[in-house]
Amino acid sequence: MSSASETNTESVQPWPVDVGEATTSITSIILDSQPSCLEFCLSNTEYFVLGTYVLEVDEKPKDSTAEIPKDDVILKKPQKRSGSLKLFRLEKYCLSCLQTITTPFAILDIHFLSVQKTTLVVATSEGSVQIYRLDLEKWGDKVTLIKESVVQLFDPSILVLSLACYPSFGSSLGGSPSLIAVSASDGQVLIFDHMRYITADRAKILGRSQAHSLEAWTVVWASSSRVTDEMFVPLYSGGDDSALCRHRSTAHALGTVGDHNDEIQHLQDPVRCDRNTHSAGVTAILPLLANWSKKDEFLLTGSYDEYVRVLVLPASGGRAQLLAKKCLGGGVWRLKLVDRVSSIREGTYFLILASCMHAGAKFLKVQSSNDHTNWSIKILTKFEEHKSMNYASDGRVESIDEFHSVGYTFVSTSFYDRKLCVWHTEHREGMMRLNPIRT
Repeated sequence: MSSASETNTESVQPWPVDVGEATTSITSIILDSQPSCLEFCLSNTEYFVLGTYVLEVDEKPKDSTAEIPKDDVILKKPQKRSGSLKLFRLEKYCLSCLQTITTPFAILDIHFLSVQKTTLVVATSEGSVQIYRLDLEKWGDKVTLIKESVVQLFDPSILVLSLACYPSFGSSLGGSPSLIAVSASDGQVLIFDHMRYITADRAKILGRSQAHSLEAWTVVWASSSRVTDEMFVPLYSGGDDSALCRHRSTAHALGTVGDHNDEIQHLQDPVRCDRNTHSAGVTAILPLLANWSKKDEFLLTGSYDEYVRVLVLPASGGRAQLLAKKCLGGGVWRLKLVDRVSSIREGTYFLILASCMHAGAKFLKVQSSNDHTNWSIKILTKFEEHKSMNYASDGRVESIDEFHSVGYTFVSTSFYDRKLCVWHTEHREGMMRLNPIRT
């Protein structure tokens, strides 16, 4: 086991030995705008939604000798962004775009709710969150996204960077399945209830924390009720300040209904904050499983420093405990849990898709010993057809055979060349899937 302080002195190591088996696309298309986020529908993985991000650049003046503003001060105009939501159907490997909704703002993150599985939550570049519903009543190509509400959480100059939907186990603790946590470009982390409104566009904010000094890139709830402390549910956030933070949210109070309009502070400032383990911004956090005896949680993190790490951020204090790490060759922007597997030979392990910016997409196997003291990270498959930044990827279980091979189909994208690719891989261990895959 390595301590967090040891990682601070390490330089980026050469490409690891297990670089993974390369694979190629089954089909690919060129989009009309830059893809930023993507997710399969939880209730029907034949459908997925893609968000796009376009930074609109003002044309340069034709006269390059144009007069500079007085006092040599160039007044900066607010950046203009636009985007879209695109609904796709992926029937086996046949890809079709069913709907495009253009927006006057960029889309930075999207997630389907863990309980209301057809409800889509959308993070925007203008400080708001939009709620859509995927209407599956009409089958096939008739499926559509329907806009239901808009919630203005921040000033329009602030970007909502990440979303986290309250986990399904939280209802047993008194929390509401309509709770959503967000992180923002000003470093804030905030919790609100998208079903409780003060005004038509203002939801009930249940707590906020100035968690980070720079952009708060990612936020996520704990994955298991076993790491809760009485009525406190852990919430993790990562920022451009290289900090990994653990917060406590009051689950029981989050589920109560109040009639007053004041904010209720049920999100504490970070009770634990590690700034030593990552040598660059923390961009992705994926809770894996609970350390039952200590009410801690094993986390997989991704960073601009190109590493994924398995670590524990102890609730009782002390430095983060680093258990394993792997260089993926590119900044790790997103981590998606695709499957959790129980193998007769290897025990329980996790199959995870990593979006690695300029290094494409990697399919990972993250495994622990039975007592969870030894962890390993292996690259199973790499996809390198993308020629620019891979920010948006997701995967689905394509075929299920309880004791033989399982197939996985992935959709990955690249930003500047606007390429979307569909690819497939199989994992041929004697194994049995553990449900649910995502909670």
